[in-house]
Amino acid sequence: MSAARPMVSCLMVTWNRPLWIPMAVKCFLDQTYEPLELVIVDDGEPIKPLLPEDALTTGKIHYIHCSQRLPV
Repeated sequence: MSAARPMVSCLMVTWNRPLWIPMAVKCFLDQTYEPLELVIVDDGEPIKPLLPEDALTTGKIHYIHCSQRLPV
């Protein structure tokens, strides 16, 4: 019996960088390692509409929008 592989969590912190979002999400979804998740923390203009239509339904991507700017 082999040991379970550890979950890898990737964190994307973004503020008003809409041009990079589709490419970054595509690169994440192209990864072959399992299990993994991407947590997007957005404190700028909401980028949720820029995510691929099925990105949030996979359970691998979690989107958090903050209404105020946060320090890193």
